[in-house]
Amino acid sequence: MKQAGFSLIMSGERELKYNTLLHIATIFQMNVVDIITYPEKYCPEKDTKISADAVLQIRLDGKMKEEFLRSFLGSEIQNILK
Repeated sequence: MKQAGFSLIMSGERELKYNTLLHIATIFQMNVVDIITYPEKYCPEKDTKISADAVLQIRLDGKMKEEFLRSFLGSEIQNILK
């Protein structure tokens, strides 16, 4: 990387792209996350479980909605929707 390109990144005139960050990490034999968190070094806790929630949104109208919910939730659909 030329000094002019680095200067543009440091001044905020140009974005640092991931590929450039990866190249820098490779040169310094570091992980990308360690460059981002520098001067700290990223150390995940061993016993920490990472959980993630996902939300699925489906838009259906009228009868299609009822049929989908009935097939997904079974006969309990009437109790749930009350």
